[in-house]
Amino acid sequence: FGSHAGVATEELITLISDRPDVFQVYERIELQDLVDEQSLGMTGLIAEDTAADVGNLSGVEYKIFGALTNLSAKEDSFGLAGLTGGLLGSQASVVANVSIRVVEVSTGRVVLVGQGKGSSKRVSGGVASDSGAFMLGSANVTDEMAFNAVSKAIKDAVNGKEGLFTKMGVNDKKGKKR
Repeated sequence: FGSHAGVATEELITLISDRPDVFQVYERIELQDLVDEQSLGMTGLIAEDTAADVGNLSGVEYKIFGALTNLSAKEDSFGLAGLTGGLLGSQASVVANVSIRVVEVSTGRVVLVGQGKGSSKRVSGGVASDSGAFMLGSANVTDEMAFNAVSKAIKDAVNGKEGLFTKMGVNDKKGKKR
């Protein structure tokens, strides 16, 4: 997934954070900034009445883990020939499957699993004649197609038919937020 891994993680965090009525998200990286700010307030360099309160953070009850369980690519070519030439074409597609697990921190028990699937396709076509072939576009599988498929799979794993919010009963029948 390369350079897109961070973007995929951010997308998952954004989807879950959009529902503070369901989850309150705390990022470990951000917690260190909070601890640093609270520590600075305890040095006496900052006025007591404006310093951040120490010890008011809640313990984390659940951790969310995600995994890309499948990423496959396929390219098909086709042609139709006639007396004066023919049509050429190809289609490339990428399919991604994602699994998201909600784990209870105190017990390590998996309390909820969301599954998602996404795909991305590209079609190209052209014509062939006695003088050669002319293609319009390229159907090769790209990194962007893979990322788009994974992005769709993440959204499906959160809001889709087998998604976290659907299983929790916090989506309406169309899979949209209430």
